[in-house]
Amino acid sequence: MELTETEEQQLRTVLEGWFGASVVDNWTMNIRLLDVLAEALSRLSVCSEMMDRVPRPMGTPDRGYIRRQLAGMARRARNQDAAYLICRDALRYGYRGAFELAGQGL
Repeated sequence: MELTETEEQQLRTVLEGWFGASVVDNWTMNIRLLDVLAEALSRLSVCSEMMDRVPRPMGTPDRGYIRRQLAGMARRARNQDAAYLICRDALRYGYRGAFELAGQGL
């Protein structure tokens, strides 16, 4: 199954946001790239969900502080479209090779 021209452009736009145009310009937009993106986004979602459960930095870890943080933790857990930069960076670096190979049709 081939990507439509519109899908190719949309995929290119997404990948340029992660890796930059100078890198993505060397890639051929194809189904394999779409598959790698789907896998990476799945991992990004899991990472972000785990980060939502981590309390924000604190001085002395006490019950009162955690209780004050609960509302923010719950809000972040409900906001499923948010991704943490550390998660994005880890996936970007971890999946770079897979994206490179897929972009070369390998």
